[in-house]
Amino acid sequence: MVNKMDSEEKEALFMFNWKAIIIGIVLTLLLGIGLRFIIPSLSGIISIIIACAVVGYMAKGHVMNGAIHGGAVGAIEGIITIILVLYFSGGLAGNNNVMMILLLALIGDISLGIIGGTIGNILKMFSISKS
Repeated sequence: MVNKMDSEEKEALFMFNWKAIIIGIVLTLLLGIGLRFIIPSLSGIISIIIACAVVGYMAKGHVMNGAIHGGAVGAIEGIITIILVLYFSGGLAGNNNVMMILLLALIGDISLGIIGGTIGNILKMFSISKS
């Protein structure tokens, strides 16, 4: 059976829940710092997925809405990372390899955010259907 979106879900698909996105960014930062002491090599990946799952859970509407919110958190977090790296390294200074690595990391952050947001929204659907 195909689950079609109704008009309310279509309208909610293009409306960002900025409160959820800000919570996701802060949660990514806090989890990243906290997990760095426990699992240093995976702290960034796990923090983005968990934070975006929370954002996807908070997002209303269709599963796609959770994915969009998670992707937005991943994109904002990736852009913040690029800005911080460029600021603290003093700019690129002719090294294009650093910028390429940062852009690939941005794509990875967005992808992890989409995965986490989708997981959160699916968990929300299952918790609502059990009630």
